[in-house]
Amino acid sequence: MSPIVYRTAFGKLSLTSPRLYSQCRCGARACSGESFNPLAMHIAQRTHPELLYLQTRWANAMSYERAAKLLSDVLPLGAAPGSSSIKAHVRAAGQALATEAEEHGEHFFGKRSIDHALAPQAYR
Repeated sequence: MSPIVYRTAFGKLSLTSPRLYSQCRCGARACSGESFNPLAMHIAQRTHPELLYLQTRWANAMSYERAAKLLSDVLPLGAAPGSSSIKAHVRAAGQALATEAEEHGEHFFGKRSIDHALAPQAYR
């Protein structure tokens, strides 16, 4: 069993997570030896959304390094992430927003696709 670390605004949780092996209906172990980790499947994101919100909120207002310093002063010992972690979380949040905007782009513009050739010269 290897522990899974889940980060929250109040500290890190170390959750024991067993690795299970798949079996056939007859009870014999599967030939391929495939294993799975049920806890890891259900906790795909290892950081609590509240902590992610705090990171992105403060990184929006100041540099990543200053946001990390502020969070280390405010959050309990060991809960504050480093500046590189904050930068990675902000980048992931931005990519998720961009993907969502792309998926809903046609609906936002009245179900018409955008014709970039018609855009003003300054915006091309």
